[in-house]
Amino acid sequence: MSAAEITPLSLLFLAMLAAAQPAERPNAVLLVAKPSLTDPNFRETVVLVTQTPDAQTVGVILNRPTERKLSGETVFFGGPVLRETLVALFQSREQPASPAFQVMRGVYLAMRPETIERLLARPGQRFRLYAGYSGWAPLQLQAELARDGWYVLPASVDLLFRKDTAGLWSELLAEARGEHAAYTLPMKQALRSLLLLAASALAAPALSQSQEDAILLVAHPAFRDLEYRQTVLIAAPAPNGGHVGVILNRPTKRSLGSLFPEHEPSKKVMDPVYYGGPFSRGALVALVKADNTPGAGAVLLMKNVYLAFRANTIDHVIETTPNDARYFVGYVGWRPGELKGEIDRGLWSVLDADAEVVFRKDTDGMWEDLLQATRRIRASLSY
Repeated sequence: MSAAEITPLSLLFLAMLAAAQPAERPNAVLLVAKPSLTDPNFRETVVLVTQTPDAQTVGVILNRPTERKLSGETVFFGGPVLRETLVALFQSREQPASPAFQVMRGVYLAMRPETIERLLARPGQRFRLYAGYSGWAPLQLQAELARDGWYVLPASVDLLFRKDTAGLWSELLAEARGEHAAYTLPMKQALRSLLLLAASALAAPALSQSQEDAILLVAHPAFRDLEYRQTVLIAAPAPNGGHVGVILNRPTKRSLGSLFPEHEPSKKVMDPVYYGGPFSRGALVALVKADNTPGAGAVLLMKNVYLAFRANTIDHVIETTPNDARYFVGYVGWRPGELKGEIDRGLWSVLDADAEVVFRKDTDGMWEDLLQATRRIRASLSY
């Protein structure tokens, strides 16, 4: 269940929607730093941004060549994360043999040393090497977009492998400000859709439509993991023997409307966005109160409470009954047998799930209240 189990070197971020077949769908956009963005890591940069299968948000900076060379190839500065790690962006007509992530049709990104060695050994191979990559904490990039820190433009293969990057930022800045500025709003909307989509491929296929076995997990006071210290979770089983859930008592300071300022229905949501867990931190999931399923891929947790992962279902809830749901960035996942092992080790106390607790408005004292409840139950069982 540890966030470390999602391999940090498998990263990469938000995907652009397209009307192509899924295998041909581009999975990248360009972020062009606005002049007001003064962070030295990203000042006057153009960043290729994409999304990994585990829905992490990362990218590589396209216009920061370094003086370092490897086998005669210039190494670019990809970003401030893991600067000693080499990342390769490359073209290939076939799916690479080593693990690699498709960014656009025929364009892949990889961090495996064997992939990079293979690229260096092939004369004429089109590729680019980066030292490090760029990453964003949960809600960080959304906040930067909301503060107008970036222009958003579509990516193209020629731009990704452009030899002379000295004027790249100025050219794309002018494009974003000029006649092609109309790209910006649709692309931001695409980013929003992809935040909603991020968890779908991960969690929804593994879940059943008919489960009603949700439990509440109350962290033991000795459970010191920063992700779960003093937390309360709702969790439900998956058919493969694992579990999935969200943290109920970690509200953020962001509203849904501030994350998606171009989407008017999001502004109607009164509750803050909650931090749901360390898995797929760039993804939006929703706990929905409804008499019937709110849409495809929604999982019945308990009577009239569903967990929704799919973009179109969450969109429908936001647009029709925005305040009959609670929205989370990220979620929690357990492998088969893992949650039982944690409970057996005493990391969690277990309570029956209750809708009033799940949607409790004031979560400040939730952990303390439920901890006392579990102690009362244990005391009554001891007699």
